[in-house]
Amino acid sequence: QHVAFVYDGTLGASSSARIKIYVNGILTASTLTGTPPTSIPDSNSTIKIGRWGGSLERFYTGSIDEVTIWNRSLLATEIQSYYNGSRNKYPDEVDGQNNGTCTSCPVLNESGIIGDAIKFDGVDDVINISNSSIFNTNESLTLAAWFKRSSIAAHQTIVSKYDTDGNKRQWYLWISNAVGDVDEISFILTNDGTTGADSSTLVSTDGFTITDTDWHHVVTTYNFVTNGTSEVRIYIDNILRATSDSAVGPLYRDTEPVRIGAILASGSPDRHFNGTIDEVGIWNISYLAAQVKELYMHGIINKTDTTNEGIFIDGVGKNSTNSSKCFWVNPWAFDTNNTRNSARLLNKSVRQLNVSEAAPVVNPPIINLNLNDTVIEFFNGQDLLIQSNASDDINLTFHECNVFQPNGTILQTVTNSS
Repeated sequence: QHVAFVYDGTLGASSSARIKIYVNGILTASTLTGTPPTSIPDSNSTIKIGRWGGSLERFYTGSIDEVTIWNRSLLATEIQSYYNGSRNKYPDEVDGQNNGTCTSCPVLNESGIIGDAIKFDGVDDVINISNSSIFNTNESLTLAAWFKRSSIAAHQTIVSKYDTDGNKRQWYLWISNAVGDVDEISFILTNDGTTGADSSTLVSTDGFTITDTDWHHVVTTYNFVTNGTSEVRIYIDNILRATSDSAVGPLYRDTEPVRIGAILASGSPDRHFNGTIDEVGIWNISYLAAQVKELYMHGIINKTDTTNEGIFIDGVGKNSTNSSKCFWVNPWAFDTNNTRNSARLLNKSVRQLNVSEAAPVVNPPIINLNLNDTVIEFFNGQDLLIQSNASDDINLTFHECNVFQPNGTILQTVTNSS
């Protein structure tokens, strides 16, 4: 909700004249208690956001954003414009230089992978981001996003810098509905704005499709080598699903805006996304596999498990529809004096992978208490071992490990090297 309070002491002594309250840009009826003063007295009091005056009470619970104070009374048209402007803006959370705008606006406050996400209606919603030098790289590019479809039909755009009118085609990432490529992730790029055989490259996840309405992470990278030998990679949920070492290049440059949720075709937005998109990222470098994994794991730590999957501890399943597929483990090692060895024992993140593929390794993953591991991955059916090395002449006797859910609650405490 957007609320604005306007005061003008030069007007008549009524609530409708001197004091006005607007909610979501609309003047609302108000009840006046007392007579509004003709001026506001000077004060050296501190401005407080989220609580009442000088006493510790009336605390606000929730989120507050874009607090602004003017030293004049705003007109109704200004309030409406300010509300529309904030409502139709989608901020760039990195440096604020590439904010998105819209005229047909998707829903901003949808629950996302990290905080809020943007829900598109599949009809006319699109976010436009003005052209910037960072988007006009011609040798290296990385695109990333989390997406969750509401329906499985038609071509659905994730992110694009692409206009079919004239030579304005740069790159375009979407979920295909073409014959033979239905539900595959596709990426096209050009070196001159056209789609000729010698000027464009189309890469798809041939044979790998996404036919559900769950969250998925996509990363596409481009690395210019020479025209016809450049490299394209498409990762889905941290797994490399498509490659090309014969792409055109360098990338074509144009002033076309970046669009999230649609492309521009014959002057109008088209191929609209139907569902939710979160954490869109565009970089003018080509990410390596390790960097792709870092992006994926950063989101997966916040990803909610809605499939009743969990972790097995001592052979007993610990499942919760409110838990995450990612668990935090806080391990310690004890010596024979019952002294907890706490040096360098940081919280470790372990990820139970929900995949049908066989585990790529035979040996169980290991949490080494003497190393600063960031994320340990293990597959369904695998054990997870905890080991440590003594740094003195006193032998270690057992380990203790707290397994946490992301909300901070302890799932179980495990001892005796379980």
